[in-house]
Amino acid sequence: MKNIMEGDEWNIVQNGFYPEDNLFTESIFSLSNGYMGGRGNFEEGYSGKTLRSFFHAGIYYPDKSLYGWYKIGYPKINNVVINSTDIIGIKIFINGNKLDLAHTNFKNFKMVLNMKNGLLERSFLIIDELKREIIVKVKRFLSIHNKNLLAISYSLTPLNHEAHIGSEPYMNCLIKNEDAQGKEETLWEEVSKDDRTLVVKTKKTEFHLASSMNVKIYENKKLKDVPLIPVIKDRYIGHRFEMNVKEGKTLEIEKYVSCYNSLNTLKSEVAMKSKENLESVTSYGFNDLLSVSEKLWRKKWDEMDIEIDGDVSAQQATRYNLFMLNSTFTGEDKKLNISPKGFSGEKYGGSTYWDTEIFCIPYLLHTEPEVVKNLLLYRYNHLQKAIENAKLLGLKGALYPMITLDGSEGHAEWEITLMEIHRNSAMVYAIYNYIRSTDDYDYMADYGFEVIGNVARFWADRVTYKKDRDIYVILGVTGPDEFHNNVNNDWYTNFMAKWVLDYAYKQAGWLKGYNRQKYKEICKKYNFTEEEFDDWENISKKLYINKNEELDVYIQFDGYLEMEDILASKIAKKMLPIVQHWSWDRINRSCMIKQADVVLGLFLFDDVFTLKEKKDNFDFYEPRTMHESSLSACIYSIIASEIGYGDKAYNLYERASRLDLNDYNNDTIHGLHITAMGGSLIPVIMGFGGVRIYDGIISFNPRMPKAWKRLSFRINARKRRFLLTITRDKLHIKLESGDNILIEVYGKKYQISKSKFLEMDISSND
Repeated sequence: MKNIMEGDEWNIVQNGFYPEDNLFTESIFSLSNGYMGGRGNFEEGYSGKTLRSFFHAGIYYPDKSLYGWYKIGYPKINNVVINSTDIIGIKIFINGNKLDLAHTNFKNFKMVLNMKNGLLERSFLIIDELKREIIVKVKRFLSIHNKNLLAISYSLTPLNHEAHIGSEPYMNCLIKNEDAQGKEETLWEEVSKDDRTLVVKTKKTEFHLASSMNVKIYENKKLKDVPLIPVIKDRYIGHRFEMNVKEGKTLEIEKYVSCYNSLNTLKSEVAMKSKENLESVTSYGFNDLLSVSEKLWRKKWDEMDIEIDGDVSAQQATRYNLFMLNSTFTGEDKKLNISPKGFSGEKYGGSTYWDTEIFCIPYLLHTEPEVVKNLLLYRYNHLQKAIENAKLLGLKGALYPMITLDGSEGHAEWEITLMEIHRNSAMVYAIYNYIRSTDDYDYMADYGFEVIGNVARFWADRVTYKKDRDIYVILGVTGPDEFHNNVNNDWYTNFMAKWVLDYAYKQAGWLKGYNRQKYKEICKKYNFTEEEFDDWENISKKLYINKNEELDVYIQFDGYLEMEDILASKIAKKMLPIVQHWSWDRINRSCMIKQADVVLGLFLFDDVFTLKEKKDNFDFYEPRTMHESSLSACIYSIIASEIGYGDKAYNLYERASRLDLNDYNNDTIHGLHITAMGGSLIPVIMGFGGVRIYDGIISFNPRMPKAWKRLSFRINARKRRFLLTITRDKLHIKLESGDNILIEVYGKKYQISKSKFLEMDISSND
């Protein structure tokens, strides 16, 4: 059934209602604007399977971390973004009966998400036991022009009778959090309220949230002066009314809600700001406000759109991922980061993972480099917390958390929290990636080296010296492949640590020459010495990298070849995904890999490894990879493109891009995979588009899928913006902004000038 989303280049369309899959569709139709958002719940409520949720970015609660027993180094709390005031609610009563699609007879259900303008629409026809018919049409959007504003239009049209309709638009903060570990029913307390504004605060963290509501009633598009009766209860405000609607006439309820929270506004001012914002839009109608937001979406799409001709499924999926990623995170606020679930579910608690640095930043660098800078500053501002996290483990330097909202560690599983420390290197790689793409060397001097140096210090303390072999090893870790815990010499972990130590050593020397005063200040601040820098270089040279010469592949970790050897293709479909069918003991003893691990390293350092190395390792590891992480298929797709496996590259891209729309991992009910959506865009730009930067040279090596007739997108690189258009036979590159530059296409150098097209025949490279 999961293929209920119809193919459309600009819309996600659901025809028909499937109660058994309502949790799935609620996730798919989530809406947000970077400031607030929630799942695709029904305004009138639904008593069937549902997860009614609405969230505000950065508003969190210190949830309990639960263990069988506590050990030193475990986090004591887990900060989570929590479900907040339900602001979409509109109770509907038709001829004395409460509207609830779990208990109402209806047909012709249709739900559409318009990705051009962010409008969510829903319609259906109600037929009661007396054959009375009413058409219901609902529209909702979150403004990207006014980030504090939600607007809803709810209309009802009786077709063959005069209907008595009652309604109660409301705001309700008597809500629950399904994922909360504590026993408290609600994590919010009331601060104040009047008949239009509700102010609540989180327990313990005391974030304040003000929500203000205005309701307009129209009949056949004419504003009606209908008495609204206030319904005021504990943490609840409603506006009730009743009226008779004649046959063929349309009753439209417009509801506007303004929300302000204390993340960036004084607690004493959230109510005032919320009311003022609502007052500023009272003279406008639903369509007026939608039009303003739509103009901004149009501007966004002009910059970020990826056009694919010849493959409607790929075009829809790519635009869906672009829409969700860019409506989840705008990058305007350095206090915020990208949550793996965004505003679509409670799982992962709205926290930040290493997903951002490795799977989202590569895409964002090509579209919004200033956003990437803010993401790096987010981590820089958490550096002291990272130093504290390392101390909790008895280690020097900085250890960035597995999940976080404020810089402290919030993950409560030992095999991840204490062992999946490769995440630390991702912070350094993101800085390296940003600087080579933007030439922003001041960032390295002002912020970057402080992070790099402290991460290098961590690795220098975390390694173990083996005197008998004169090598350094890294023991007791979990790599990106979370199916195997507490392993020694995980290849990805070792390789990234080795690179970080070498990179840190080189950047120390660079900084000394670039800004000697800044170099002295940082060394004094963290007690760095040149002897320590030399130690980093020495450890890097001797850090063990496991390679099997007979197989000619890098070995994922010590003992991997002794695992039970099974190919993914031999596992019965009824046992997939194995994480939902196999015991963890069985998974841990098998060679099955959850996600790209060795292959991830080959992608990140594309220019370090030969084509043969990529092919040999891909051929060995991909058949043993289950792709049961949302972050796996996108990386394998890129390497498959490089080594000439065109069909395989496309199939893996298809899995990555439609992961949620097709529910490949059978877990979309818990929310969308937002950071994986960022990852799914990398195969298009860097795989099929072939965009890379090598030694300061921007390189283009397109390898377009057979099914596609044309691929077009814009990228930013080295302070320049390019428009790429690729067909089966031609490559067009236009330098839209920035100075003239030397680029490389299929290994040949070309000079390209501003506002000029570079056009070439690429049919021989197909």
